[in-house]
Amino acid sequence: MIILSLGYLTIPFDIKKSIKTLPSNDYVLQNTFTTLCIQGFVQSPPVMHPTIERHVIQLSPQATTTESETCNTLHQAFCKHQRHVYAIVPIADSILGIVGATAQKDLFIIHIMEYTVEPVRNAAREDKILDLNSSPKPAEILKVCQSWPQSKPQLKGIANQIYNMALLYGYWENWQVFEGICQRYEISPQQFIGN
Repeated sequence: MIILSLGYLTIPFDIKKSIKTLPSNDYVLQNTFTTLCIQGFVQSPPVMHPTIERHVIQLSPQATTTESETCNTLHQAFCKHQRHVYAIVPIADSILGIVGATAQKDLFIIHIMEYTVEPVRNAAREDKILDLNSSPKPAEILKVCQSWPQSKPQLKGIANQIYNMALLYGYWENWQVFEGICQRYEISPQQFIGN
């Protein structure tokens, strides 16, 4: 018997059919008491990992009226608005279950997938971390403002860097410092925005 759990609600199922796609001695899911906890729902199941087992499960004849109603509600949620939804069920390290509905309200299919989690270096994401050390310092801004107007291109680059950081992270303190220094030298910081 398999118990499918959604929070505190549980539904007992019996395995009706099973298929293994990889040769191994044992099934990951066996017809013993196993509780599978639904962790979340997705509109399209992950397909980049191979299915190692597939099970057709049916509501257990031993299910109570409440469990039958919960099963019916779960089936309706899976098939709402003609768009199927799938449940994600972690089973073990690197083994994931995907639960989907069938046309029958008391039948569901569980795909067991083996996946590997490899640390992927995402340079674009790492660049999005706020690094105040890379931001121009007030002393650098002062030095560039002192050689105004010859330093206009350099000051424009500094302004764009600080302004973009403020837009991206909501960190406006450096922009306010930049504005203050520019105004001290009677330079309008607004001329650098959007140019």
